Amino acid sequence: MNSYQKVNRAFDLISIGTSAIITKGIIDWLQELKIQQLAILCLTFVLVYLLNEVFTGIFKKFFSNFEFFRKLILGEDFIEGTWIEFQTKDDGNLESVGIVKIKPERGGYGLTISGENFKYIQGNELSLNYRFSSKDGLVNLKFPILDFAYINRFSTPINGRQSFEGVAQVTFSDVQRISSHYHMSFYLSEDGKTMNVQGHKIKSYNDLKTIKNDTMKLFETDIFKKYNIS
Repeated sequence: MNSYQKVNRAFDLISIGTSAIITKGIIDWLQELKIQQLAILCLTFVLVYLLNEVFTGIFKKFFSNFEFFRKLILGEDFIEGTWIEFQTKDDGNLESVGIVKIKPERGGYGLTISGENFKYIQGNELSLNYRFSSKDGLVNLKFPILDFAYINRFSTPINGRQSFEGVAQVTFSDVQRISSHYHMSFYLSEDGKTMNVQGHKIKSYNDLKTIKNDTMKLFETDIFKKYNIS
């Protein structure tokens, strides 16, 4: 059970308990009015059900729709956001750059991961390698470890292949409670290789706005210096 599922499960239990307490108060009041027991019994089940649905619905709406609410409840488990990651060669030179978006899945029961990887050429020049996304139901967060399976789709087919699959493990480091860096190892199932990258959370509003409009324009700025990558 991932962190998001645990939060939803905990609130389900809280909601049932709260609904039962409120229902008991209402039933006690009705009993003083000498209402028939059969009617009270039926009303008990209806009230518990309806109140639980209301409380659960309100929570799930807030939890899935409002980032500040998830951040407040999840604490250090909150890793959502846009990240930039750098992969280096054995000689320490930069090989590729990735933009990674970690978002809550629909309903707020887990996370989805998606993004783009760009081959580093020189200076600020890069070219799109592939786009990637996590597989549904195969993302598991047990902070500080995030495991997921993914599929990469090439921008241009390589050796006849349109895509490849693999698994990855991310280890987050927290700074002042909210993580801002990670190390990721990912396994390429078809090549039998394990790769390593370093990720940095993008917090700048201007950088996030640039990514939203045109990711490539981000690399025309001092992005490499800003995130301590030469």
